Amino acid sequence: MSDYSFIKEFQNIKLINICKKLGINQSNVISGQTTEENYRRVKNEIIRELLMLIIQDKGESLITLALYDEVIMKLEKENKSLREMI
Repeated sequence: MSDYSFIKEFQNIKLINICKKLGINQSNVISGQTTEENYRRVKNEIIRELLMLIIQDKGESLITLALYDEVIMKLEKENKSLREMI
């Protein structure tokens, strides 16, 4: 995904669309007149949409990082076991 495409897609994340999708009144969200549950749902949807965009942009890099993290965790466990044996 190009930088331009990322920016264009980021602009498509709009509060009005999220509120419509969730069936929540946008005016109540903006004015502080809705429930904590609704705020949580809106916040989680914003995060979900942003994460989906990031995954589209950095998909392969994220997979590589996850695999690298897994290898590091295994090495740390092995080192801990070896230290205990010594």
